[in-house]
Amino acid sequence: MEAQGESRIALARRLEARRTEIGEAIFLRVSDHWFERTGSEDPEYLEGLRAAGVAALDYAFAGIEHWGESLAPVPSETIEQARRAARVGVESETVLRRYFAGYAVLEGFVMQEAEHGVLRGKEAALREVLQIVSALTDRLVAAVGDAHRRERERCERSADSGALERETVRTEVSRTGVTGARRERIMRAIVEIVAERGCANASVGAIAARARVARPTFYTLYPGGLDDGLVAVMDHGQEQVQALVSRAFAEHEGWREGTRMALGAVLALFDSDPQLARVLMVDTLGAHRRVLEHRARIVGAFRRLIVRHIGGEVPDGASPLAAQAALASVMEIIHSWLSSAERQPLIGLLGPLLGLIVEPLAGREVAIEETRRGDELARSTLAGEVVWAPIAPAPVSSEVKQPAVLANPTARRLRECLLYLAEHPQASNREVGMGIGVVHKSQISKLLAQLEEDELAVKHSAGPGVANQWRLTAYGEEITRALAGQDSSGRDA
Repeated sequence: MEAQGESRIALARRLEARRTEIGEAIFLRVSDHWFERTGSEDPEYLEGLRAAGVAALDYAFAGIEHWGESLAPVPSETIEQARRAARVGVESETVLRRYFAGYAVLEGFVMQEAEHGVLRGKEAALREVLQIVSALTDRLVAAVGDAHRRERERCERSADSGALERETVRTEVSRTGVTGARRERIMRAIVEIVAERGCANASVGAIAARARVARPTFYTLYPGGLDDGLVAVMDHGQEQVQALVSRAFAEHEGWREGTRMALGAVLALFDSDPQLARVLMVDTLGAHRRVLEHRARIVGAFRRLIVRHIGGEVPDGASPLAAQAALASVMEIIHSWLSSAERQPLIGLLGPLLGLIVEPLAGREVAIEETRRGDELARSTLAGEVVWAPIAPAPVSSEVKQPAVLANPTARRLRECLLYLAEHPQASNREVGMGIGVVHKSQISKLLAQLEEDELAVKHSAGPGVANQWRLTAYGEEITRALAGQDSSGRDA
C-alpha cells in the first residue's frame, strides 16, 4: 500500500509538470463547437472558462497527491464560472458536460503515464488514481451544479435581469431525455445505495450505475449531487406519509380512531419499503447540514399536521405539548427499531405506540383500550386479514423496463453488437459493422442507436470528418456479463 501511495504521488507530480499541455487540451475540448455556443463571444465568459479549467486541474492534481488527507475546498473560480454561465443563459447540462469532458481528457493523460511512466505495470495504483479522479469530479460537479442552480434561481427572482426564464428547466429535462421513469429509477437507486452503505459511503457514481443512467443525467436532475437527491427522496416520503395521515383522519370519526388508522397506515407503508423507511428515519441523520435542516423542517411539518388533527378533540386538561412529546417518543422508537440488526415488522409496534400517544392525552384506562385495539389490528395485518390501501404517489418502484437486447430473445444482432463493443471499446460504426458482419450502414446505425437508447452504450463524437467512437456504459458491461453467462450455459445461443 505504501508503494502504491508513492506511485500515486509521483504520478500527480508528473501530471503537474505537464500542467500547461493538459490545461490547453482541456480548454480546446470544452470550448469546441460541439458545446453550446452561448457566451462564446463574451471575452469575460471565455476567460472565466479557461480560469475555471486551470483551477479544476490544480484541484485534481492536489487531490491525487493528498488523497486520504483533508481535501481542499472546491476552487472559487469554478463556482464563479458556474454563476457566470447561469447569468449569460448557458444551460446546466452544458456546464456539467464540460467538466465530464475535462475529466475524460485528464483520464487520457493518466493512461499515457500508466503506459509509459511511473504507473507502468502497476494496475492497482492506476485503478486507485482513476477512482480518485472520478470522486473528485463528482465533488466538483456537485458544487458547480448547485452554484449554477442558485444563480439561475436568483436571476429568475430578479425583476429586471431577464437573464433566464423558468422554461429553461423544462427545456433541459426535455433535451436530455430525463423522463419520469428515469427520475424514478434514480430515486430508487438513491434509496438502495444509501440504505446499503449509509450517506458517508454513497456516491453519485454508484447511484448512476444502479439507476443505469449517465452521471450527467443525474446532475441534470439534481445539480447539488447526493444532497439534492436525498432532499427529493425525503419530499417524496413526506408526500406519501402526509397523504396517508390526512386520509385516515378524514375517513374516520374521532381523534383516537383517526390516530390509530393513520399510525397503522404509516407503519404499513414503512414495512412495504423498509429501505425507504431506513433512509427517511435513520440514514439521513448522517447526511450533510443542508439535508439535516431539510429533514428537521419535514419533521416539524409532520408534527404540526398531527397536532392539528388531534389537538382540538383531546379531553380538557391535557397539556398542549403532550401530543408533540408523545410523537417525538414514537419517532425515536421507530428509529431504534429500524436501526436494529433484527428486522421485525413495524406494524407490531402499533398497539404500544398508540398507548404511548393516548395516555398523556386521555388517561391510562383509555390508553390500555387503544393498545388492545392496536394489537388486534397489527395481528390482523400480519395474518393478511387487513390490507392497507396505498395512496398516490406510490412508493418508488424498483421495476425497470428490460433493454431490447434482453427483452427480445430474437435480438441476435443487438447481442453481437454489444459483445463486440465489450471486446473492442472505442470502435467506430464501420468497425462494429465489419466485426459482426453487417454491411449496410443504416442497419448498424440502427443497432447502435438502440443500444444508446437502452443506455447500454455511449457515443463519442471527436469532430467533423472523424469517425464516432462507441463504448459500453456500466449498465452495458453488466448486461454483457449476463449475456456471456447465457451463452456459456447453452441458452439463447
